[in-house]
Amino acid sequence: MTDEIDLPSLRKRFNEIKEFYSTENYKYIHAKTIDNFLSNADNFFMKRDQQEVYDILSEYLDRINSYQVDNITESLQLFNQYIRPLTPFFKQLKGFHMAFRFWIVILWTLCLFGLVYLLKVSFYFYIVLGVLFIFFIARQLYFDKKKKTYGFMH
Repeated sequence: MTDEIDLPSLRKRFNEIKEFYSTENYKYIHAKTIDNFLSNADNFFMKRDQQEVYDILSEYLDRINSYQVDNITESLQLFNQYIRPLTPFFKQLKGFHMAFRFWIVILWTLCLFGLVYLLKVSFYFYIVLGVLFIFFIARQLYFDKKKKTYGFMH
């Protein structure tokens, strides 16, 4: 707790670091997750929590600024070391949700539709699967709009 909490400068620093990365490599530095964390890090009830978030994000920015992260192995290591410890703060205290990849939701939905077809079950199962698919997509869009999602390579 040596640094004073200065989230605007942290946001500015992150935006400057992002300029050195191509948009294709944003996923390796978890740019969307960090943007969402920084957007919601300023109003924690406890200063201690805010300080811990600030310290971890500051250390994370030092790390991604010191060298170019451009592969999944380093990205996973960064996620486990810096972002994963922050997820309880944002999930429990800020209402964040894990981000789904749309192609994964579509793939699972197609697999379930295929299974329902092979089992020759009632037409109502198709309706239930369709409603679940729409629910997951709507949920993702809602939390994306509110900037309350996090995830690996997100």
